[in-house]
Amino acid sequence: MNKLIFLFLFIFLACHQKIESLATTTPAVFLHQLQSTGSDVLYYNAVQEDKDGNLFVMADFTGTLTSTLAGLPTIASNGGYNCLLLKLSPKGALLNYYQITGSTAQHIYCTDMYINENQEIFLTGQYSGDIQLSRYTYVADSADGYLLKLDKNLKPLWWRLFTGTNNQEFFNLSQIGANIIIGGGTQESTNNLFSSSDILGQTDSVLVKYNQNGDLLEKNMWGGANNEIIRGALAADKYNNTFIGAHTLSPTYKAKNTIIEFTKANYNVVILKYNNHSQIEKKLIIEGSQADQLRQLGVYNDHLYAFIYSNSADLKIGPNTYSSPSATYYNAYLVKTDLNLNVLNVKQFYATLGSNCAHACFSIDDKGNIFVNFFFSGTLTYDAQTITASGVNNAMTIMFDENFNIIKQIQVPSSINSGFYTKINRTGQYWIGAGVFNTTLNFLGRTLTSSGANDFFIFKTPL
Repeated sequence: MNKLIFLFLFIFLACHQKIESLATTTPAVFLHQLQSTGSDVLYYNAVQEDKDGNLFVMADFTGTLTSTLAGLPTIASNGGYNCLLLKLSPKGALLNYYQITGSTAQHIYCTDMYINENQEIFLTGQYSGDIQLSRYTYVADSADGYLLKLDKNLKPLWWRLFTGTNNQEFFNLSQIGANIIIGGGTQESTNNLFSSSDILGQTDSVLVKYNQNGDLLEKNMWGGANNEIIRGALAADKYNNTFIGAHTLSPTYKAKNTIIEFTKANYNVVILKYNNHSQIEKKLIIEGSQADQLRQLGVYNDHLYAFIYSNSADLKIGPNTYSSPSATYYNAYLVKTDLNLNVLNVKQFYATLGSNCAHACFSIDDKGNIFVNFFFSGTLTYDAQTITASGVNNAMTIMFDENFNIIKQIQVPSSINSGFYTKINRTGQYWIGAGVFNTTLNFLGRTLTSSGANDFFIFKTPL
């Protein structure tokens, strides 16, 4: 027995050391740099893999992008931010790319991506100015939302727009059964999906369902007297239940015939469970004293996972209250519930600079492993250990199993900003991801120097 324990510890420590050194020494299957003359941003689900192992990378950029990636020409944004989607082979060769742009000064953001089993791609986001889709141009009233479906060769199949007099937004999407669900919001305006009688407050949240052909199947709206914001907070389970959440400034929150009252007046978080008949079955309330925001939701193995950041001194998650080491800095919380939104486990992270945990994101792979991605300065503390940054804005990836036990920890001691998203590929053999850096990136045995602005990097490396 003692020999078996020793062997287990030896294997664990050896693997742990190997993972710790990945960031600087392990050779990559590929590491690509896209140099930019402007600003670059990555949102959640920025890197996805289809069933053949091809990688899709979604990014927003301004200025001009150049790269040594063979076959990719110099790409210029028209106006403000444009959306770029790259399709890479399992070895990192460029297979195709697609740019969403417009003809006038504008911003076009792509904020979420989903790939179905037919290897068709769904993109969603928001545009101002105008947007060009295929040979058509659409002008936004202020800022409007879009849903775009592409075939596996990145050719547009169809699109749907969310338009109105003020700001409309489609932000995240998921598949439920054979259909696509989208979360977004609307700002005090009549729009093409809802009437003026549906408007509840300054900014309301929306949930919309389309089939694979783009037919509108369902629409829901909820909110209160003030602002409700939904970003990165949408998931569905195999029973066709939808989990969707928002953070709200309203003391009273209305969804269908459900009234929710909060005891605190700042940003509070509410997560709702809709059944397959669009009825609200359950709710989870998370309350703090400062800006508490829900970033993402995910489902695995009959459990819901939520990612929240907060700078409240105390945050009440379900029945329990969690204290912050400092009320002035952002904390992050990874929350596990059952499908009835009963809280089962909570993991707390905190950093010594306020912006750190605010830009964190997470992903869940097909085996239930959870990747939490931070970029941080100063120190990052979790599980009674403190990680110290080397310089400014290091990246940190922490891999947990579904019970929040640490499997791997990877630190990238470089200047990371405006996004860092990683996950394990479908086979469980590779670490894949993308990020944005300035100055210098020391990563996977290479040193990349930025063009002076924010540059993208895309990578794949063996675990």
